[in-house]
Amino acid sequence: MAERNITQRELLDLLTSFTTHSYKTKDNDVTAEVALERCKYLCKADYDVTVINNYDGELCGHYPSRILLLQSKLRSQQIINTDEIRNLMANAKFARCRSRFVVPLICRSSTLASAAEMYGRASWDVYLGGEYQGPSPLRSMTSSSRNVDFCDRNRGFDIALLEKFSVKRIFDLMIENKKVKFGIQVTSSEKVDKEHRYKNFCIIPLPYPGCEFFRKYKEHNYNSRKLFFNWDQAHADAIMDIPEELTSAFDINWSAYKSWDLQTLTKNYLKLILTCIEKDDSGILIHCISGWDRTPLFISLVRLSLWADAKIHQSLSCLEILYITVAYDWFLFGHQLPERLDKGQDILYFCFDFLQCITTEEFCSRNTFSNLGQEPLCDSRQFITETGSSSSSPVTAAATQSLSERGGSTRKERLDTVRKLFMDAYESTISYRKQSSVTGYIFDQLSSSVVSIVGGKGTTV
Repeated sequence: MAERNITQRELLDLLTSFTTHSYKTKDNDVTAEVALERCKYLCKADYDVTVINNYDGELCGHYPSRILLLQSKLRSQQIINTDEIRNLMANAKFARCRSRFVVPLICRSSTLASAAEMYGRASWDVYLGGEYQGPSPLRSMTSSSRNVDFCDRNRGFDIALLEKFSVKRIFDLMIENKKVKFGIQVTSSEKVDKEHRYKNFCIIPLPYPGCEFFRKYKEHNYNSRKLFFNWDQAHADAIMDIPEELTSAFDINWSAYKSWDLQTLTKNYLKLILTCIEKDDSGILIHCISGWDRTPLFISLVRLSLWADAKIHQSLSCLEILYITVAYDWFLFGHQLPERLDKGQDILYFCFDFLQCITTEEFCSRNTFSNLGQEPLCDSRQFITETGSSSSSPVTAAATQSLSERGGSTRKERLDTVRKLFMDAYESTISYRKQSSVTGYIFDQLSSSVVSIVGGKGTTV
């Protein structure tokens, strides 16, 4: 059985591995399996943990080999039918880009797949003798009626999985309505589903710059203030659309979002998501296109914000919660860190540096969740520990004492400590790699110049 205490050395080893290769389930990477086991035991400190097997990436090739479902220990628990959930996931995956289906508890996924991708992935799964149980993809291509049935059935599996996890609100971070490459539609999204299959969900488009924009963040000396995205680009056609009952809860001019800098945009989106988690009696889904850049950014910020308020993971120290969010939220869900570093797209760094911007009371979770009854299976609010309405509640007192001893007595102290731990580890691992890459780049440029001077072709970098 794994020991729960996490050491700084383990975090450094994780980041070192993270910089050399992106996670793929079928690789059976030892570091990744150790990290997943550590995350499981850390979660067990506060939750009942159920595992959905994804060995060899049968469900998704860049999801953890074991997907963790968490339920609060303080509530009446339903028995989780893992076979039923896994079967739903096995069929719902074809409806999502890169087969990145919906995963709880603060639900995450990719956006919707295009019809072409659904046909391709379903056909390949049938050819390999996989678990797909929908209409024949090859027969469905022979007529328009069968085509509609094929799409309906696959989207239906996705909707059934969303309903299983009690999702009501979908936060879509795409800046596009549909992703288009070389004139070909490569993804769709719930907000433009022409058959209105997702009409029973509250779809909230929150256009947010993709990972490419974070190269500008790096060039801006890692300063998110006065850093603006160009919304006039032709592909940035998604429009923010927030229900009035939510916008009225803030003293924010939401219609001016295109004039906000990166820091303000991130702050306001996070406030909105946290408010929905507090006030709703159901779950939420957060997704971008592939679900491995912008999605883990907001998943991590939500997890760390609620932890700092003693609402979740109450037993964990600053180092332990940092380990979970780096390992599980980023690494084990396929964030392409080596490629991002090579391109200067420092979205991972931005995530943890941004913690200094959310230490104030305006991000504090004030809801005590004392009025909750028994929620549906895997509702994301079962992830939030029920603390009662009295400040002298034994659970609240224990949580406050634990966090005080293990990370500071205030929200600001806890988040500042997490940020410093990450920055120190980043400096020791990732910054060293980046400096080596820069040195190599400069050497290549100098070599190219020398060769061209003496008449050679030089090197293309």
